[in-house]
Amino acid sequence: MKKIVVLVSALIVCAAAIILYTQTNKETIDKPTAAKDEMQDGTIIKTQVGKNQLNLVLAKSPEAAAKGLSDMAEIPQDGMIFIFEEPQILVFWMKDMLFPIDIVWIGSNTVLGFIENAQPEPNTAEIALKRYYSPEKTDAVIEIKAGAIKKLNIKKGDTFNIVK
Repeated sequence: MKKIVVLVSALIVCAAAIILYTQTNKETIDKPTAAKDEMQDGTIIKTQVGKNQLNLVLAKSPEAAAKGLSDMAEIPQDGMIFIFEEPQILVFWMKDMLFPIDIVWIGSNTVLGFIENAQPEPNTAEIALKRYYSPEKTDAVIEIKAGAIKKLNIKKGDTFNIVK
């Protein structure tokens, strides 16, 4: 029985890794092609979440998306944004994270839900790390400082836009 549980858990971890590694990024439809090409890992993206403007660091490549905020001492700018080509159920974890974060799930330019105060899990085997699933198909994810959702009064249903 333990072998089955370990095998199923390993398959879930592999599936999550494949999703993160194989994703390409999308931009809003109205962005010019030249602007899309200029957006690279580390580009600061100006966004509007509800009434809040946030400057978010883009994790565009599959490698940058897989790494996220892992091993960073603090959150850069106001946080990090991950943009995915197709809406899908996404799974995030706190692998190699050094500080707690809030995770905001976005689909069709709307806040679909969020996770508050996701905690680092030092010295935890990958197989045992807690998984955070999007509540429905998601095409963008924002990671911000723990407590920011409450501080900024971000609510499910708030609009999300990339500001030009």
